[in-house]
Amino acid sequence: MNHNPEDMVLLDTNILIYADQEQDSHHHVAKMLRDRGQQGKIPVCIAPQNLSEFFAIVTRTGRHRASNPMSPNEAVDEIRKYLECEHIYKIYPTPTTWPILLSILGQYPVIGQDIHDLHLAATMLSNGIKKIYTFNAKDFEPIPGIKVLDPEAIDFIESQEYDEDLEQEYKEEPEDNETAQH
Repeated sequence: MNHNPEDMVLLDTNILIYADQEQDSHHHVAKMLRDRGQQGKIPVCIAPQNLSEFFAIVTRTGRHRASNPMSPNEAVDEIRKYLECEHIYKIYPTPTTWPILLSILGQYPVIGQDIHDLHLAATMLSNGIKKIYTFNAKDFEPIPGIKVLDPEAIDFIESQEYDEDLEQEYKEEPEDNETAQH
């Protein structure tokens, strides 16, 4: 797998969440994207922050929870799969992450939890990663140096070797998974 930062694309946490949440409207696209990354067909990466956010959201009950919450043990098992996947490159904060974050904050001030997206962007930039797949384009588009890729545009399929068997698998999945269990 090519780990050239210029080719690498970070999977935002929402991709990881929607890939596991069968009832969500973004599930099929997110799962296809994640699976292609896990298979080494597209160069993707994640950061520890993605995994912490994934755990926080998929185990939450009540307001702002996943459509199909997991137990903490189930979430840990999913996180282990990401960590053990040889085709998903892991990036970590570097000594330049905080200076980059402070610079971004000077240009794009935020409050509260919005700092998390900026911290993720700073981690990306400090590792030379400039592209992100996300369903929350508005959170990253204003950040200098970050290019947002819309998973629903499905451009990644056309620009990569495409496995028609994989495409058929997703077409055969039922559209309405209201009763599906994880």
